[in-house]
Amino acid sequence: MLIFVLIVFLTILLYAAYFFMNKELMSPPVLFIGPFLIATIFAAVYREFWKLDLHLNTFLVLFGGCFVCLLACISYRYSSFGRRTRARAREQAQKTTSPEQINISTWKVVAFVLVQIISVFTIAMDMRKLTSQYGISGNFSTVMYWFRHYHMFSEDKINLSSLASNLRMISVYGSYIWIYTLCHNKTYKYKTVNAVWMLVSVILSVVCAMMVGARGDAFDIFVAIFVMFFALWQMKGGRRHRINFRKMAILVAAVTVALFSFKALGDMAGRNAVESSKANSVTNSAIYTMAFYFGAEIKNLDIYLAAPFHRGAEVFGGQTFAGILGWLSGTFGLGWNVEVYLPFQSGGTGNVYSTFYPFIYDFGYTGVVVLTAILAVVSQMLYERSKLNGRNTAINFNMLIYSYISGPIVFSFFGEAFFTSILSTGFIKVIFLWKFMIWYCLNMKTSKQLTRSKTLEGK
Repeated sequence: MLIFVLIVFLTILLYAAYFFMNKELMSPPVLFIGPFLIATIFAAVYREFWKLDLHLNTFLVLFGGCFVCLLACISYRYSSFGRRTRARAREQAQKTTSPEQINISTWKVVAFVLVQIISVFTIAMDMRKLTSQYGISGNFSTVMYWFRHYHMFSEDKINLSSLASNLRMISVYGSYIWIYTLCHNKTYKYKTVNAVWMLVSVILSVVCAMMVGARGDAFDIFVAIFVMFFALWQMKGGRRHRINFRKMAILVAAVTVALFSFKALGDMAGRNAVESSKANSVTNSAIYTMAFYFGAEIKNLDIYLAAPFHRGAEVFGGQTFAGILGWLSGTFGLGWNVEVYLPFQSGGTGNVYSTFYPFIYDFGYTGVVVLTAILAVVSQMLYERSKLNGRNTAINFNMLIYSYISGPIVFSFFGEAFFTSILSTGFIKVIFLWKFMIWYCLNMKTSKQLTRSKTLEGK
């Protein structure tokens, strides 16, 4: 069957990506191809249950898309731009043989934790107020379920207020500073004196991410942790720090735990607060839940590609660039009907189709080649720059940017998130937030500290 041939071909591509990227596990083609391989394996396991008989065009889209990603990343890496960036990074690394310890005052971390606690209560009250309009009450899991339902699937969509939305953004992405600090100090064997408070903040960021009934932002945080730690670890050791068997075993174990926790995280996010009684003994298992989220995309994409093409979007590129086009329409009163079309399949495989679905929907098979190549080149460029600390500050801003896009790269097997993430006002807000946080953590001084520094200068 073609699906088993696809597994073999994707395995070869994944090894090639690992080899050509100098055995750097957090490089874009590895993060892109690896999840597609996992999704295909899950789809193969449940092929009989889902009646999946992979069509040739689906095979070519999946293999071809992953191949284009690898080819584009290799092309950029060995281009003059890629070589120049790596040369600057090596030169910077030679000048800074032992990066300094990152020390952030405890009161600054505690102050941020307080902001996150305020965010949790603000978001909760906002969600209860919005869902109460539809007569929804009861425990918060029920509120989460119905908020997500009316936010995503209702004609009259409900959204968090600007205050709650911005507080959520600050609480979720502000924690990336603590994640970088913990990973940096751990890599260079420094002690982080306020590590407990930072961990509390990271946990609260996951809570804020999941309160609206979605797991995407929470998993982006987990991906960012892995990316920052392994990227910093390999940058420190160079050729000496390759992923050995022990490190690979730890990574595989962590990924396995993350996969098996997917159902539990769904319960926490209120996904099963209403519909748990509808599941049967097969679909209610943890393994099937993993297959549903990590394999049904292959089945759904195959269904879509087997049917005659139809492009219902009224705006050119409306599926791929829905986020930015919707913002432009609302801001300038253009009246565009921008709506993502993701129909649920009758076979119980949901409505996720991988990132290739909107590419094909908007631009045909050409979109797979062109847009995947753009995704790959931009990702590889940001990855190469993540090794280069532009302003030579203690916190590498370029690394934060790459950790931000790593989640959308990993979840390309699930749906389009890359262009939605970077072509958005939310991304601009995150950039300003991190700029402020770096200043807040490293440069801002209290009046007492300023007085003391002036006294020392006077002496």
